[in-house]
Amino acid sequence: MTDLTGAADETAPPGGGRWPWLAGLLTILAPGVGHAYAGHPLRGAAFILLAIGLQVGFVVVLLYAPFEGWRLLGAVAAALVAYYVFSALDAARCARSAQPRRRNPWATLLSIVVAFVMAHGAQYAFAYVVTRQVMDIYKVPTRSMVPTILSGDRIMMDRLAYRNADPARGDIVVYRYPTDRSRDFVKRVVGLPGDRVEAREGLVRVNGVSVDEPYLVEPTGDFEPRVVPAGSLFVLGDHRGVSNDSRIPSHGFVPRDDVRGRVVRVIWPSGEEGHGLDWNRLATHPR
Repeated sequence: MTDLTGAADETAPPGGGRWPWLAGLLTILAPGVGHAYAGHPLRGAAFILLAIGLQVGFVVVLLYAPFEGWRLLGAVAAALVAYYVFSALDAARCARSAQPRRRNPWATLLSIVVAFVMAHGAQYAFAYVVTRQVMDIYKVPTRSMVPTILSGDRIMMDRLAYRNADPARGDIVVYRYPTDRSRDFVKRVVGLPGDRVEAREGLVRVNGVSVDEPYLVEPTGDFEPRVVPAGSLFVLGDHRGVSNDSRIPSHGFVPRDDVRGRVVRVIWPSGEEGHGLDWNRLATHPR
């Protein structure tokens, strides 16, 4: 904008009324919004799709990547920072290079609102699909899996783990409680269909062979042999002294079809007595 003396108005934004810094800030707040403000809504839509693709990548890494802890968190954080820096700089560049022209402020506001709704709507839709079809997060309220999983831990479950496979011995699974299917339990698979499971002299035996259980902090109380029926599993908690599991008649065997998925990470581990955060177990694989 030029005043009557011919001098440029230094308070006016360049690029036809678009502040580059504001475009970058809006993009950080929600993908694509800064591009809509800069007059590039289609480019903004592309960045929204890129954000969804990045989230898909995060889910795959969390579910299947072998590394854990700070290595995993560092990779995720680096990818997030790279995406937001790149998208913010791109939105600022679009605002800076916009052709000077008179724009309807209401049209600009509408494009920003639409981009904001699209960005957050896409993310909510993605989260809805993922948590119902791919993975889910559970908060564990009991001590039945101590020391592997503590009370207050948030665990990540892979819903696809048994889509084309069966649970294996040693897997930690989430399943519907046999006598109250509205409740979900987490336990370790010990016996498969046809297995003969028993405990003698403090050791669990499957088909007469002692099971190596380095995660236990106390011996297992003896129980009589049980043969796992077809289509069922025999499960035990790692904290045998307090666990309600397949040894208990009211619990019994777990139908294979009631298994929701396999626990793959302790995504947010609680500290001592359920308070704070245990940084050493953050995003680790339970074993």
